[in-house]
Amino acid sequence: ISADVCIIGSGPAGMTLAIALEGSGLSVALLESGGLDREDSATDLNKGQVVGLDYWPLHVPRVRAFGGSSGAWVGWCRPLLPEVFEAWPLTYEELVPYYLRAHDTLEIGDFVYDAAAAAASASFTVLPTDPSRVETVVYQFSPPTRFGTRYRSFIEDAVDVTAYLHANAVDIDVTAGSVQRVRVATLDGAELTAVADRYVLATGGLENPRLLLASGVGDPA
Repeated sequence: ISADVCIIGSGPAGMTLAIALEGSGLSVALLESGGLDREDSATDLNKGQVVGLDYWPLHVPRVRAFGGSSGAWVGWCRPLLPEVFEAWPLTYEELVPYYLRAHDTLEIGDFVYDAAAAAASASFTVLPTDPSRVETVVYQFSPPTRFGTRYRSFIEDAVDVTAYLHANAVDIDVTAGSVQRVRVATLDGAELTAVADRYVLATGGLENPRLLLASGVGDPA
C-alpha cells in the first residue's frame, strides 16, 4: 500500500482526519483492523490482562471494526479544562476552534459548558450549592455518532481516501528515528506493507502503546 498519508485506525480520531484530508490532493490509506461490523476474531485481539485498578475486560468497551470504539460509545462529551493545558505546548484557546469542529463531527449543539450559561439556554436548573465545596459541570451528549455508519458513505465516495478492512498493523519499522514502513497482516495469513510520507497512529490510548511496544519503539530493552 502506498500513500501520502497512512492512518492506522478508523475510529473517531483516524476517520476525522481522513475526512479532513479528503479533497486535499493527498492520497490517504486508512487501515482498520476489523471489518464493517464486530467480529469475534477481531475482538479477541483486544483482550489482555488488567493489572492494578479494576477496569472492564479490555475487549468489552472497545471495538475493532470500521468506526472504532464509537460503536460502543454512549456519547458523553466535555472539553478538557483550561488548567490542564498549563504543562502543554499549546493553550486551551488554541484548541477551541478544533473543539467547535468536533461539535459538528459529533453532531452536538453549541459549545456551551459553563453551568450558568447552559442553564439559561436549556430547561434545567443549577442546584444552589456552595461553589467552594461543590462544582457543577456540564456534559453534552452526541446522539451518539457511530462513525462507521455516519461516515461510511463519505469514505466510500472519497477520491483521496482508501479504507482497508481487516488490515492489522503489526509492526512499525523505524530506522534512524524515521518510520520506513508499517507491516500489515490479516488474520487469515496475508501480509502486506504500507509505505507513506506521513503516518498517523490513531488506535486509541491502549492500542497505540501496545503497537509501539510490539514494534520496539521506545522499548528501554
